[in-house]
Amino acid sequence: MTGFNRLFAADVYGAINVWDRRMSDLPCLELTTDSIGAVNRINCIKLNAENQIIFGASKYGIVYMWDLRGGRSTAAFQSHKG
Repeated sequence: MTGFNRLFAADVYGAINVWDRRMSDLPCLELTTDSIGAVNRINCIKLNAENQIIFGASKYGIVYMWDLRGGRSTAAFQSHKG
């Protein structure tokens, strides 16, 4: 959260919903993945220090990255076993 005005929550469909409490009680942005099914379920959310990039991780080792200034998923990273 930035100044306690924004709230981020993942839903069961793999999207991260963003609320700006200054604007509305409804989500103002929905961040989605390109993955289908259980693979895309986000169970961890983290913002970078500047509060402009959000990371969401799934239990299957995929980390998604969104730029909040545009709302697009800019990258996805898959873990591997070495």
